[in-house]
Amino acid sequence: VYGGDGNYSYTWSSGETTSSISQSEGSYSVTIADGKGRTAMASYYLGEPIDWKDLVDVSVESDNHLQKSTTSTAWDAGATSHNLLAEEVDGFIEFVITQIGSVYMIGLSSQERNVNFNTINHAIYLDATGIVRIYENGGQRLVHGLTNPGDIFRIGRVGDQVKYYKNGEEIYSTANPIAEQLVMDVSLNKGELPIVVASFEESEIINGTFWAIADGSWNDNNVWSNEEGGAPAARFPLAGDVIYIKNHIIQVDHAATSADITIDATDQLTELVVNGDLKVRGKVKVQQSSGVLGQVRIEGEGKLSFLE
Repeated sequence: VYGGDGNYSYTWSSGETTSSISQSEGSYSVTIADGKGRTAMASYYLGEPIDWKDLVDVSVESDNHLQKSTTSTAWDAGATSHNLLAEEVDGFIEFVITQIGSVYMIGLSSQERNVNFNTINHAIYLDATGIVRIYENGGQRLVHGLTNPGDIFRIGRVGDQVKYYKNGEEIYSTANPIAEQLVMDVSLNKGELPIVVASFEESEIINGTFWAIADGSWNDNNVWSNEEGGAPAARFPLAGDVIYIKNHIIQVDHAATSADITIDATDQLTELVVNGDLKVRGKVKVQQSSGVLGQVRIEGEGKLSFLE
């Protein structure tokens, strides 16, 4: 919240009076009042986190937003999603503007070709001054104008069109029917991309094996290798990957999905600490030697669930 005289109070449609909520998937509205009784209202969609892949010169931060990892101001960094919107199915992505100064394009594509913005089929472009434009297939379609932190943008397929929304109001729609499958596609020029959620989850499963080679965060490539004791992997584990954690402590502090997980405490404390949302498609197995602790530990608002 910004503006007003402070002393904010919150009233959510789901009944909470706190500044943030943790709820199941769906849309939620909140009314905020300051000390003088002035009010503002916004509605947010709580949906599926983006399961990132094809990371080029970007890092995935603990809250799942992307940060460009170089100082270049070229369109040379980006990522795409395992989240897949099936053909002829309605769905969308949504994000909230958090700052002015970052430069990026975010949208939906039929496939990921490269990190450049001109291959994103349907994109919202935020420039360094806060101007929002609509780009499709590398061409500008609309200059929407200035945005502010707190504005909510959505891109989604409705029927056979891709539509763009700001704060719940449609600002543009495609001229041609769109039926093919779509993934989320991002190109970063400068700074960071805000947290994005989707109405559709991952449908593409990659099967790989990951060994923990250091203590650290699940979404840090440097703590994983594709062989025991090997070199750091090119990515962190995703939905279809098998995990081995041996003599290390791994923190899940965001949303993550994997296949089978084995925790093997042979020589020292080995832990999987979950203070985010971890979903497992298989089993979690704990192995330990006498006097050496191996465990899964749930902290704070952490959640461990098993998918069918």
